[in-house]
Amino acid sequence: WRDTARALQAQRASEAEKARYVARLEELSAQLLEAEQRERARIAELLHDEVGQTLFACRLQLERASERVRDPDARELLEEAHALAGVAMASTRELTADLSPPVLHDLGLAEAIEWLLRRTETRFGLRGRLLPGPTWRRIPAAWHPALFHSLNELLSNAARHADASQVEVSAAATAECIRVAVRDDGRGFVRSPLREARTGFGLFSIERRMACLGAELRVEPIPGGGTQA
Repeated sequence: WRDTARALQAQRASEAEKARYVARLEELSAQLLEAEQRERARIAELLHDEVGQTLFACRLQLERASERVRDPDARELLEEAHALAGVAMASTRELTADLSPPVLHDLGLAEAIEWLLRRTETRFGLRGRLLPGPTWRRIPAAWHPALFHSLNELLSNAARHADASQVEVSAAATAECIRVAVRDDGRGFVRSPLREARTGFGLFSIERRMACLGAELRVEPIPGGGTQA
C-alpha cells in the first residue's frame, strides 16, 4: 500500500510539473507573438516616418534639379532617378502595410482579410472570396495578427507559386477547435510542400506562429487540382 501511495504521489507531482510547464510555455508563446507585433509596428512606423519622408524629400529635390538643368542627358538621368525614388516610395508603403496594416487594428480580422483579398487581386490578379460566418467573431483578438500575416503568406504563395486564379478563405468551429482554411484552384502538388519548403521562410514562419497559438498548419492537395491550407 505504501509503495502504491508513493507512486501515486510521484505521478501527481509529475503531472503538476507538466501542467506548470505547459502553462509557462503558453505564456511565453503569447509574449513572443506580442513582441513580434510590437516590433512590426515599430519598423512600420520607422519606414513611414523616416524612410518614406526621406524618399519624398529626395524626390522633390530631384524634381527641382531637373527643372534647372539644361543638359538633356543630365536631365534624363535626373528624371530616371526621380522615377526610381517614386518606385522606392511605393515599395515602402507596401512594406508598411505588410508589417502593420491599420485596417487590422481599426476594423477587425474579417474586414482586414477582405482588404487583404482585394489587395492580393490588385497585385497578382488572384480573385478571392471570404466566406462570412459567426466563427470570425469567436477568434480572440490576440490571435488576429498571427492569423492575418499567415493568411497573407498563403495568398501570396497561391498567386506566385500555384498559378491559382481563385482562392477562398473560410472559418469553422467545433467544440474542440477553430479551423481557418485557404483553398485555391492552382496546380496543387505531388510531394509534401511542407517537407520541400523547409529551406524557405514562408511556411516555416506560419508553422512557428501556429505553434505559438497551440495550433498547427496542414497543407493538403485538393482532388482534381488545387491546395488547401
